[in-house]
Amino acid sequence: MIEASLSPKQLAGEVDVVYETIRGILKGDRPPSKLLLHQICRVLRLDCAAMHEMLVTEQMKRRFNRVPALKKNDPGLQSIEDAWPLLLPHEKEHVLLLIGKYAEQNQRQKFDAPAPRIVPRSVRKP
Repeated sequence: MIEASLSPKQLAGEVDVVYETIRGILKGDRPPSKLLLHQICRVLRLDCAAMHEMLVTEQMKRRFNRVPALKKNDPGLQSIEDAWPLLLPHEKEHVLLLIGKYAEQNQRQKFDAPAPRIVPRSVRKP
């Protein structure tokens, strides 16, 4: 808003909402709707997708007191993430070292494996 030289009252006028709505959003009391967020992004020339992701992250923090780091990755890792806070620091370090060693070993095997041999086809004589 500072870069766009807009006050909260001016922003409210630009996106056609009352001042109290913008004030509530700025204070963090209430998140904007998807439509309002899109309008605010348009007026302030912000990346709407990035702002929406930030909004969802904040909503998850409020609801669950954390944001799952694996939200877009393998759902099988959810059990690890859920158990992680229950581990002691040295146990966490051990798990990370173990994962690193397995990944290193698999990477090495991937490159050490001999490439499949390509055998030329025999040419038929007419």
